[in-house]
Amino acid sequence: LNSCDLFFPDGISVIWIAKLRGHRLRKKDTGPELLREFCKMANGKGFSSYFYGDTDETLSLLTDRLTTDFPDLKIAGSYSPPFRELTAEEDDEIVRNINASGADVLWVGLGCPRQERWIYEHKDRLNIRIAVGVGAYFKFHSGQVKRAPGLIGNSGLEWLWRFVQEPRRMWRRVLIDGPQFVGHSLLELSGLRKYE
Repeated sequence: LNSCDLFFPDGISVIWIAKLRGHRLRKKDTGPELLREFCKMANGKGFSSYFYGDTDETLSLLTDRLTTDFPDLKIAGSYSPPFRELTAEEDDEIVRNINASGADVLWVGLGCPRQERWIYEHKDRLNIRIAVGVGAYFKFHSGQVKRAPGLIGNSGLEWLWRFVQEPRRMWRRVLIDGPQFVGHSLLELSGLRKYE
């Protein structure tokens, strides 16, 4: 995260901590909205996208929906990696395919922090202009997971909405990762601990 050029917070705890530290952020500036706005703009300007992550079914539904909403959108390709550690050969092949696609933007939907690590580890090998981690956006826009209604999302309870819909997928983030993040952030804000 420290090496990225632009960060769109997608969790209410990140928004709250940023506000406590004096940053002005709006909850609506998230990866899903960025991707949709990009597709709207790219629809007329010819920029192309490559989608990396999630399942073949999700990627198929995603590309169908995006090309329905934006008929002139250029999709250079998509790939669903296996849900296991990749071999060096597989990793090289994926990078070659992304580079050969000629995509302007690579959208990576592997979930946090895996997607951020993947982008960081591959940034010097990718011949693309921009790589963006978008979390669960592929599932949102494919219609497989419903986003929280505005009132719930804007009040900071989208995490609860997602947890109710996908308890197996979200339990660790809600019960372990989120509280740990808040705890470490409060330690840093109080001056009891310093992080580099």
